[in-house]
Amino acid sequence: MDKKKQEKVKVRPNQYMTGLKNSFNGKNIPFVYPALIILVINIALIVTLILISSHLPPQVPLFYGFPRGEHQLATPLALILPLSISSLFIAINCIFAYFTKSVFLKNTLVIGGFFSSLLAIITIVKIILLTVNVL
Repeated sequence: MDKKKQEKVKVRPNQYMTGLKNSFNGKNIPFVYPALIILVINIALIVTLILISSHLPPQVPLFYGFPRGEHQLATPLALILPLSISSLFIAINCIFAYFTKSVFLKNTLVIGGFFSSLLAIITIVKIILLTVNVL
């Protein structure tokens, strides 16, 4: 009897650890490492914007959807907004991708987050370069 109990105890931790390893094996969220790299780039750009905000003009054009004039302008620290929203979008999409069973939907969610982040990065860099008169 004691041997059977010991065998059951030995089997359960191994199965439990195998189950944990399989649940976090990278197949649940496609493109995990590129998503982390994009998040690190977004955080680096946010820190850079905080550091160079004193060198930017007091108002920068950010809201291009509004009519021309005062409504388009924002403070330099408001440039953090697109980057933080795209980072949040990537994080939420990765969470949804983790719980989704469809491989196509997982790929679509994560790649959609990449494109939103890429567009936010391009927009912010272009705004900074135009306000500093580099281009």
